[in-house]
Amino acid sequence: MFHDTNIYEGVIRFFGELDLPKYNFTHSFGLGDVSKNKELISKIKEIWYIPQEFKLRTIKEAQ
Repeated sequence: MFHDTNIYEGVIRFFGELDLPKYNFTHSFGLGDVSKNKELISKIKEIWYIPQEFKLRTIKEAQ
């Protein structure tokens, strides 16, 4: 689990370069989940999926 995945360039870049199943919660500063278990990440996506029209802007988008 990584925090600040939407605000700090180094974290954004590192999280993006990980070649593992992952999901990024884009609220506030961001929270990213990474796992070797693809099924776990799929389940997280299924449970926490929010359609685009209901998503809030990230801190970076609001600046």
